[in-house]
Amino acid sequence: MRELDQLFVGWLDRHGATADPFTLDAFEALLAVEDSDLWAWCMGRGAPERADWQAILGQIRSPAGP
Repeated sequence: MRELDQLFVGWLDRHGATADPFTLDAFEALLAVEDSDLWAWCMGRGAPERADWQAILGQIRSPAGP
């Protein structure tokens, strides 16, 4: 889904260079989730059980900083 690609590439552009290896591993695992689940979570409808995924999705949903 193109919209998801934009959201996740945006996160990677903003946080990828400063994220620790565990967060990057979590991000990579998150990409393997079904698009329908990812879209629902990104839109605030439900949340994954994993706290690290919740943190990444919270950053994706947050407005970009300066």
